[in-house]
Order: sequence, then C-alpha cells, then structure tokens
Amino acid sequence: MRLRAWMQIVETVATQPHWLYHVTTSSHLGSIQRHGLVPMAGHDSGTYGEPQRAVYLSATPENCYDMLDWLLDRHGGEPILLAVAFKHLDQRALQPDDYDLRIFLPGGELPDARLAGFQHWQDVPWQLSLAVCGAVAYTKVIPPAAFRQIN
Repeated sequence: MRLRAWMQIVETVATQPHWLYHVTTSSHLGSIQRHGLVPMAGHDSGTYGEPQRAVYLSATPENCYDMLDWLLDRHGGEPILLAVAFKHLDQRALQPDDYDLRIFLPGGELPDARLAGFQHWQDVPWQLSLAVCGAVAYTKVIPPAAFRQIN
C-alpha cells in the first residue's frame, strides 16, 4: 500500500509543471504587482462570440512569444515575462486554451491524435491543452505572491 501511494505522488509531481509563464508589458506591471494577474477576455475572443475571461499561461517562455507583437502594439511598453508557480494554482480553475484549440475543433486538421475524440475545445482537459498547445487558461485571480518577474 505504501508503494502504491508513493507512486501516485511521484506520478503527480512528474506530470505537473513547476512553472507556467505569462507575458505582459511594463505598462501593466504596477497594477499586476498590486492586484495580481486578473482574468480578462483574450485578444480574439470577440471574434468567436464566446469570450473566456482568463489569465493565459504558457508551458514555456518561448510559447509566450506568439502574443508579444499584439501585446506591445496594443499596450506599449517593454515585454515582461512572469513565472507562475503551479503549486499556487487552483487546478479547478484551469481550462483548455480557447485560442489554439478553436483552430482544430471542430473539424480542423488535428495536430495530435489525442484530440480526435473531442468535438469542442471546451471539452479538452487542461492537461491535454497544455501538452498539445503549450497553453492553458486560468479563470481566477493569481495573487502577486504566486509569481515572479523573470526580466
């Protein structure tokens, strides 16, 4: 019994990231340091008519780069990379990334066979979203104590 319980702990630690990343601009940094990362509608959400208010988090700093041009053009300032400690997140507030998954579901060319059983992006588990798209949405406020500035 002890071995089984220990293996569950090891498996959980091995499958959860230690850090997720969020890109913002220096023009937002003061507010973020005071209020935390507050869920907002994504940059394309109005196009699809289903705005998901969330903090968008990436598996790697490199994945954040996709948002950088849009963010700097819209808000100005300098790019700021934040590392969010996964252990401080409420996993019930993690959702699949609506931006990338909308491209594939329903009916698009699937980049990963594990998406084959899903008709709608909302049905994809956050863990699979993170594995396939490298991103997830978080629907709660992330307090300042849960993240640190990288640059």
